[in-house]
Amino acid sequence: MAPASTSRNTSAPAATVAPAPIFTDGATTAPAPSITLPHDTRRGVPHNSVEAVGWYSKAAQQVHANAQYNLAAIYEEGDGVPRDPVQALVWYNLAAKCYPASQIKNRDAAISSGEGIAANLNPDQIAEAQRRITEWPAGFRSTEQAEKTPAG
Repeated sequence: MAPASTSRNTSAPAATVAPAPIFTDGATTAPAPSITLPHDTRRGVPHNSVEAVGWYSKAAQQVHANAQYNLAAIYEEGDGVPRDPVQALVWYNLAAKCYPASQIKNRDAAISSGEGIAANLNPDQIAEAQRRITEWPAGFRSTEQAEKTPAG
């Protein structure tokens, strides 16, 4: 989940980890707000990781950066889905691309989390993550691209 006091993702990458090939700029760990779903946070309904993954996935497909970040943490931890560090790296990278300039701390948290995962992946896994990022919806435009170019 996004780094917060209620987060299940408590491991922060070491400050000495070099940036992974997917990320081109350095970052520091910073808190990122989390969207909260009753199925994930146990507020009002029984905890259901699979249900939470479904809702986060729907929001992530709509380019919701916090949902993408939360999905990354879910895949990193294997909560409700099989543990998949490659897919976690994909979601962290997409989240970093989707956070607007006004949410630089969130973007930095996504980059830092992705760097921590990438440091433990082999070159084939990094290449697979890059392929998935490149192929993610053909019409995908990062927030930075969207701010520079009107949709049309």
